[in-house]
Amino acid sequence: MAYKTSYDFERPWKDVMEELAGDDLHEEFYKSANPLVAYLHNRRIGIVRELIQAYNVRSILEVGSGDGYILKAIEDLNVSLTGIEISETRIERARALVPSAEIIQGDAREMPFESKSFDLVVCSEVLEHVPDPELAIEEIRRVLRPGGFAIITVPNEVNWQIGRAMLLRFPIRIPDHVNRFTVSSMSRLFGLSPETVHFLPPLTRWLCLTMVFVFQIPSCSGKPR
Repeated sequence: MAYKTSYDFERPWKDVMEELAGDDLHEEFYKSANPLVAYLHNRRIGIVRELIQAYNVRSILEVGSGDGYILKAIEDLNVSLTGIEISETRIERARALVPSAEIIQGDAREMPFESKSFDLVVCSEVLEHVPDPELAIEEIRRVLRPGGFAIITVPNEVNWQIGRAMLLRFPIRIPDHVNRFTVSSMSRLFGLSPETVHFLPPLTRWLCLTMVFVFQIPSCSGKPR
């Protein structure tokens, strides 16, 4: 499937993600000299960890596991950890960082897992990069067990673009961010109202730069567990 941005730029998506992985070390975000950038990325991981700790889960899948920093942050929680990542370069880094996790190469839009396989799925800062994000959401819902949880984080693209414009950082729109989301559009995409939404910084949805959604799949009885 073609990777397409508003700049009329087309390439296979896997090739784009592999090329970006060569120069884009996620560690640079968590250790950024910009205190706001470092805060946002480290607090995002902190919220994901806190949410996971609040749920009684035994198996976790991270969709778009990148260089493995989220898996590393939850490695000590005594749960089964699986990651799926499209970039082979990032998979090598993640396996070295989190040897206890099973990390495989694959596409979020067509995952090689049985239906109802996981108690919880994390998909953090991924969907903005994915062509056809509705297919990735369908797959996330498919692999979750009844009563399972999805933790999904996405940037607030409008506010990021305003910030980049004010700082004269170009391009204003990050080229590999091919989607943007709001609370209402994410709810429609997932087909459920979120259990909770966290905003970072914790101001309001209108001023935040990152949104953290929690969705729960209905149990067999139709009620959350």
